[in-house]
Amino acid sequence: MQPGGSPHLRLVAAATAAYAAAVALTAAPTVTAGGSSTPSPSFVASSAAALGSFLVPGSSFTVVATNSSSCGTSIALVYTGAQFATSYCGSPIVSTTFGTDTFPGEGNFFPTLVDSAVCNSGTLASIATSGTSLNLSGTLTGSSTSCSGLTWSLNLSVSPTEASELQFTATVSGPAGPARVIFTLASNSSEAFYGAGEQYTNFNLKGQSVPIVTTEQGIGRGLQPLSGIVNLAQKGAAGTSVTTYSAVPQFVSSALYAFFLRDFTAFANFDFSNSAYTVVRANLAAVKGSFIRGSSYLDIVKKYTAYSGRMQPVAEWTGNGIVLGIEGGYANINSGLSKVLAAGVPVSAIWVQDWCGQRNASYLGTSIQRLWWNWEYDRVLYPNWPQFVANLSSQQNIKTLVYVNPFLADVSTKATGFQVNYYSQAAAAGYLIKNSSGLPYLSTGSGFSVGLIDFTNPAAVSWLQSLIKTNVFDTGAAGYMADFGEYAPVTNAQLFSGADPAVYHNQYPDDWIATSQALTASYPDSLIFHRSSSAKSPGKLRQLWLGDQLTTFDNNDGLQSAITAMLTAGFSGLGSTHSDVGGYTIFTAFSAISIVTRSADLLNRWMEFGAFSPVFRSHPGLISSDLQIYSTAALLAVLKQTAGIFAALQPYRRAVLAALAETGAPYARPMVMQFPDDKALAGITWQQFMLGDALLVAVAATSGASSVAVVLPVAHAQWTELWTGKTWAGGATVTAAATAGKPPMFVPSPRTDGGLLDGLFKFVAASTA
Repeated sequence: MQPGGSPHLRLVAAATAAYAAAVALTAAPTVTAGGSSTPSPSFVASSAAALGSFLVPGSSFTVVATNSSSCGTSIALVYTGAQFATSYCGSPIVSTTFGTDTFPGEGNFFPTLVDSAVCNSGTLASIATSGTSLNLSGTLTGSSTSCSGLTWSLNLSVSPTEASELQFTATVSGPAGPARVIFTLASNSSEAFYGAGEQYTNFNLKGQSVPIVTTEQGIGRGLQPLSGIVNLAQKGAAGTSVTTYSAVPQFVSSALYAFFLRDFTAFANFDFSNSAYTVVRANLAAVKGSFIRGSSYLDIVKKYTAYSGRMQPVAEWTGNGIVLGIEGGYANINSGLSKVLAAGVPVSAIWVQDWCGQRNASYLGTSIQRLWWNWEYDRVLYPNWPQFVANLSSQQNIKTLVYVNPFLADVSTKATGFQVNYYSQAAAAGYLIKNSSGLPYLSTGSGFSVGLIDFTNPAAVSWLQSLIKTNVFDTGAAGYMADFGEYAPVTNAQLFSGADPAVYHNQYPDDWIATSQALTASYPDSLIFHRSSSAKSPGKLRQLWLGDQLTTFDNNDGLQSAITAMLTAGFSGLGSTHSDVGGYTIFTAFSAISIVTRSADLLNRWMEFGAFSPVFRSHPGLISSDLQIYSTAALLAVLKQTAGIFAALQPYRRAVLAALAETGAPYARPMVMQFPDDKALAGITWQQFMLGDALLVAVAATSGASSVAVVLPVAHAQWTELWTGKTWAGGATVTAAATAGKPPMFVPSPRTDGGLLDGLFKFVAASTA
């Protein structure tokens, strides 16, 4: 058969077209009758008194309003004499549109921006001081009659605790009730934007339109043909390059300022796609927020995390060795654990995802194991579970972690039986989110029907905490993966608090985190790690994990994307994250089109990445019969080596995590964050990064790599590579060998770690002797 007539190629083409259509639905705003959301140059001061330089009371901030023949009136924000942000030429700094944005879906949300009337012309009527604030106000107009009688205001004041933070309240009002506040800020083609939560594919967000909505990140995220196939099966399920579990209404600009919306959970969209301007769309008619001016990225992050909170260090025992993901009953656990221990691998804990029992399922033709989401141990798969957990701890000093999420499944049909049907209890007590008819809202996005805990009900929160205490901690487990948080419905739903579900959606992950983390007061040595988060989650979190990647190398949804997410998250205060070593999402179907399974090469490189993470934890994968990190002697050798690196890093890691808790500086830092003035490092993303400020690492995250190119920062005159002891000048680009289990590591010469890396140097010396 000729290639052009191949059913394989025809299906690939169809899948690719389907993915492209889904991306268009997900990313592009829908503009209905009424005009375009593109700024139009019509903004003027209606009074000469509104022009000039105005001091924000009690601060070093000034607002400068000027006129020009080409742009009308422009508004600039200035700190200590230096301008850092300005309105776009001819556009009001605050404007509005009418229309109800939609983001339908279940777990996978794909927003559509609806502008039925655009009101982006107007006047600057006044700039005046009132008490401790400087108030800007004016009118808004547009081609639609809905724009009649609209006014806008922007009230500015300095933060009472940070001199370089300019707080604002922006409001639009009028008889027709505008739908949202829109900020339009000038930009340029060289300006870079970072943050907006965890970003898996795009390190620099310039050129992207980023929906601020918590969602499943997607399966494939553009990797073809898999993404097209996934979207054919379930609209939008492939995600896009900007879908994320942790969406934060915030950005950090290379102009050295941050912008964020304060105490804001409604839908927003941060549009960096135009080279000349940036548009922030916030779906409330009154919003609060801040601009932060900083001297460096680390300075900005320090100031921003004073608002978001700062992640606290994980329990010290987690640094003793790998958290081994393993499941399938005692025989399989004991067999795999014995192999790992016999190979001399340090193990701090096992993570048993299926402690609550397995249920068989199918996705896209692949048979997979799902769990019974009824948070008690399965008496058939794991009889005498508390005794097993206790023996493992007392005899081998290995802790046990389990799995919990905020869903509950009706287990009345569970073949292996149950002690308590928690779904029935929760439904009867009114602890689940309800649909518009007052019945439990049943989510089917997971592949089966489940109810979702209503965290706006204090009694539901207490009930779930008691359940977790009894069935997790009282049975001896030391913590759990706290999965999901993205599925709170936005339509056809009722919350106990009466809150608008669409406004509450982005708050749900934070309430799940608060519910879990409150337990750490009673169990301070526990490890609870979440998948999704919100703007103010860092102050409640000890550990975030990066979610469900494919078992591939790529930057769409593979290993490279996990490294990228770890580095981008730090700009939003999420400075301590780890990934599923080995990846999660595996497909064995569609053999003629797309096979996504693990390779030894991938596992080796993911173990290297795990060694440099705050927590080194493996995952058995969606299909636990696939290749594991202990499946062969060669893999075990790399596991021993990388777990040894991880353990040797413990003194340094504890110091860096303590600094994160104190200053917000991420554990793993992008090169541009640590060395912002080094232009040679600006475009480097997953290829290399800093752990703290004294160790540079590079993971060979490409298939078949035997070496990597490492760019050494000019900030230090010399750098030494640990495995060879060779020294190079700062500014050099070095080709470093990347033998499996020996990822390239560099330190400044002379060293700057104060001896905290001595253990790592000793381990390397012993490994190369």
